[in-house]
Amino acid sequence: MTSRACFCAFLLLIHWTAPAWGETQTTYEELSLEELLQVPIQVSSGGEAADVFRTPSSVSVIDRDMLASHAFGSVSEALQVLAGVTVTRTYLKRGIPVVRGVLQDHYANKVLVLIDGVPAWHPGTGEGNLDRVAIQDVERIEVLKGPASVLYGTNAFSGAVNIVRRSPGVERTQGALRLGGNGAFQAGASASGTLDGTLWSLSAWTADDPGYDQPFTDEAGVYGVLPEYSYGRNLNARVERGPLHASFNAFENHESFLGNNPAWANGAGFDHWMQGAQTSLGLDLKPLPLLDISLDSDLDWQERD
Repeated sequence: MTSRACFCAFLLLIHWTAPAWGETQTTYEELSLEELLQVPIQVSSGGEAADVFRTPSSVSVIDRDMLASHAFGSVSEALQVLAGVTVTRTYLKRGIPVVRGVLQDHYANKVLVLIDGVPAWHPGTGEGNLDRVAIQDVERIEVLKGPASVLYGTNAFSGAVNIVRRSPGVERTQGALRLGGNGAFQAGASASGTLDGTLWSLSAWTADDPGYDQPFTDEAGVYGVLPEYSYGRNLNARVERGPLHASFNAFENHESFLGNNPAWANGAGFDHWMQGAQTSLGLDLKPLPLLDISLDSDLDWQERD
């Protein structure tokens, strides 16, 4: 079992205003195919918009409208509509993002996972969890394809996935129940609003896929029946008041395990679980029109068995 508590306390960042990673100001829904062919393709590289032919990497964005219209059940499911991106499993782990065919060596540690731009990964294996935020709480998913460790740090070996949560304060109340075969389900509720000038949002979701038991003969010739399942839950909260903002994310996931190698003697049939929490507290000031001052504190903790 490995645990991490990594605390970066009050780092003062002063930067000039620049376009957000993956942000676009153009809407293409009403353009014809001929008009779309004439539109320069803009991507993001290092925070600056650039022509797709003049940058070594590109960012694809799955926005809120696309998430709603396709009724995706999870972030993992949504990512698989992107060209060059798949979410697969090995005998050791589920939910492994693969970008441009760069394999993950059993762990999801070659694609950096971020939540609202804050890296979230396990220190022992380097893996990130795509489904620690329910899809109903996601505003957009930004996917950078290609090596990006120089720009975004550890684990962005073949790409990065930034999960941007919906902003607090917008008056909404949402509940959902999604049913699948063999008793699989997803359920939860979320709400957001404004109270005495404070913007807030709160959500809790759970997903359960019992799967199907599988006959399994391991490499030593030992026969048994292997359960195939996955289930998890997560909680998200955000608060903003004036220049102050705070957020919280907690998750727990369980899945069936095939062992350190596919053998009953090496853990096949055991429960593989991971849990963690991420908190953030910050202060944003804008003393001059072109000057932003941010004071941020982040804590990310994860453990697994």
